[in-house]
Amino acid sequence: MRPLQIKIRRYICLLMLTSTIGVVPSCCKESNITAVFVEEMQVHGGVLRNTNGLPTINACWTLQTDSDGFQLKVRRVDFIIVENMVTNALGSVGENGDKTKGASSRYWLFQKKTVGVGLLMREIQDGVQINCINKGW
Repeated sequence: MRPLQIKIRRYICLLMLTSTIGVVPSCCKESNITAVFVEEMQVHGGVLRNTNGLPTINACWTLQTDSDGFQLKVRRVDFIIVENMVTNALGSVGENGDKTKGASSRYWLFQKKTVGVGLLMREIQDGVQINCINKGW
């Protein structure tokens, strides 16, 4: 193999590894995640109870999306800050939990019948991950 091919393969392996262990790639975007969350919820059929007065949360984020939903990973932000924004936008109609209730981390789970999509928001190392599914649930 030529040196360039080896470098490309190593880079691809590194990308695959970092995506599985949760390392923030250098290509994360820095902007208002509230706007990203609201837009993706609307695109995927989510029912937002409130969009007025939601806080601006500037953070590093990555987004994966397709016709079935989206995954938003937010880094370098406290769970409580994102939790307040999400529950202000959706209402407190979900189920929440933490280590005191037997969960491995803090989370909120919203059902499709209450917010139009299935939504799981959970605490991850150095941030928050939001998964939205618009089919099933």
